[in-house]
Amino acid sequence: MQARQESALRRMEQDYDSRMEEQVEDLRDKMRLLQVDRKSNIDLLESSKQTNKDYIRQLKNENRDLRKALADLKRSTSSAGGPQGIGPSPAVGGGGLADEAEEIASAMRHLNKVRKQHDDIRHRVQSQSTLLEELKDVVKDLELESKKPSLEDTPETRKIRMLENRLDKAMIKFNEAQSIRKTYEQIVKRLKDERIGFDNQLAAIERALAAKQHDYEELGLLSADASHARETILMELEKARSQHEDEKRHREKELREKQQYVKIRLEMTNRLDEREKHKGAVVTRESGDLNFEGESQLKASLMATMMQQGVAGEEKKEHRSKIDIFESAFRKIKEATGVSDVNEVIQKITSQESTTDNLLNLSKENQARLERLQAEHAVLKARVEELKYSGSGGGHRRKLVDDHEQNLVLASTKLERAKLKYERLAKVLIGVKAGVEHLVDKMESVREDDQVIAVTDETIVEAFQESEITLTHLLSQIKLVGAAHSTPSMIDSSAMGQQKKLDGARAAMARRPSLKNVTGSNLIPEGLGLDADILVARPFNQRIALPGTDGLTAEELEMDDTGGAGANGAILLDDMEEALSRDRVKRASSQVIMAQDKKKKRVLKKKFKESGNDSSDEEGGVGPAGSSGNVLGSGTNQVDGSSRGLSPKKK
Repeated sequence: MQARQESALRRMEQDYDSRMEEQVEDLRDKMRLLQVDRKSNIDLLESSKQTNKDYIRQLKNENRDLRKALADLKRSTSSAGGPQGIGPSPAVGGGGLADEAEEIASAMRHLNKVRKQHDDIRHRVQSQSTLLEELKDVVKDLELESKKPSLEDTPETRKIRMLENRLDKAMIKFNEAQSIRKTYEQIVKRLKDERIGFDNQLAAIERALAAKQHDYEELGLLSADASHARETILMELEKARSQHEDEKRHREKELREKQQYVKIRLEMTNRLDEREKHKGAVVTRESGDLNFEGESQLKASLMATMMQQGVAGEEKKEHRSKIDIFESAFRKIKEATGVSDVNEVIQKITSQESTTDNLLNLSKENQARLERLQAEHAVLKARVEELKYSGSGGGHRRKLVDDHEQNLVLASTKLERAKLKYERLAKVLIGVKAGVEHLVDKMESVREDDQVIAVTDETIVEAFQESEITLTHLLSQIKLVGAAHSTPSMIDSSAMGQQKKLDGARAAMARRPSLKNVTGSNLIPEGLGLDADILVARPFNQRIALPGTDGLTAEELEMDDTGGAGANGAILLDDMEEALSRDRVKRASSQVIMAQDKKKKRVLKKKFKESGNDSSDEEGGVGPAGSSGNVLGSGTNQVDGSSRGLSPKKK
């Protein structure tokens, strides 16, 4: 069924196409017939015009001849009438009078003859004009009485039309045949011309082929040279790679030797420390107490040991700094090239030379083009200024133009501010939505009612409130657990030292602007040190102060105490945000990051100082008998600390 429908549709399309083609052909035939009819009419009009021109020219010539004859006749009559009016001269005889009379008689006869011809011609013209008028009347009568043959549908007219159509078709075919004949004649002429120059073309093609063959041979030689150069470069690259591997192995060997040397020195230092400890213990145990010389010798030996330890520490720091320099340089090279393998780094560096040359060429071209465009811009700008200020009566127009330009600048500035503000608020809104969704996902596992909240634009406030309620409940439970587990019996001397460290970390973190209310808020119980450790490890975490029992946060209480100064600051911040630009934001962010890095370094330094002070306080509490042991112990701790600082590098 579908195939039949498709065939029917195809036949309908073919019939439609055939009908359209027939209509197009009919229209073309009609256009050709109209063109032929137009050409025949034009030819007929041209022939009649030429005939009329010839007839007019003939009449003009005849008129000119008649005028000449009439002028001659008048001259002859005037010359003949002159002697008659004068009379006979006494010097002239009777024979002269007779001749003159004959001439006058002949002239009169000629004049009569010409007058007769003139009268005849005039009579004939009058008769012809009357005949013309009669014929015109007859033609008018015939035109009124006659009918056009095209309006009558008779067999003769149909036959005439059929014959005319056949004639037109024959003329069309004849014209097509003539055009085809001209085309073939041109083709034959072109072939004859090409036959004449075919040998020359063939010779030129052979010469071009020989030139191409020569170029091919030269390119083959160049390819061989290029391949040889490539092999040479590869050999040099392999040589450089092997040298680099040798240098790398040599550096690794030196590093291992230095590490072994440092390890041996550390072991020797440890053994010396143990030996000195044992020796001091034996001496103190046997002799009970030393005299002044023994104490001076003991102090001298201790000073020598400490100097050796200092020299070993300096050498260790120097080797460690060299290793850090090499590692940082290799890390920078890897970051610049984007690869980690040494061979790939070398390949990247060698391949970047051509890229650098291409980029330099492109930069030169772009710089030249930029200079040219800048010159054109300057010329066009000068032209615009000239046209702007050279117009007549342009004072008030110039003022209007300046006003409109100022309004345009203000409007564009407002538009840019609005765009920036809209983008910033959109980013803030997206961040808030993402944060609330993340918070809701985190709170699903600890929510008591097991209610799933879908975060949308309409329910975001409700989801935030539910999360706040859940967090407040968790905070109260954490407080209860912390109060139950924090007893005075758990606090000993070691815990006091740890508490000092944590207090120092809390004090350093409290000076940070972003973590102003972390230690004083309800998030960190006093009995737990877990959050403080997290703050020391992650100083850039943002903590939010939750409301207390009265529903107010610490920031709100502080704002109430200061009398609403924060609100004014917020208003000023909102006013200033409109005038922020991209450069100012970048500068402010970089300053904030630098300040945070400095504060982090200060926190770590203070932490290390406090740990050092605590250890020194503990060592200072021991009696004189244990002074040597404490000193040796401190040296041992220093060595151990240095070895611990070196262990990550060894890994």
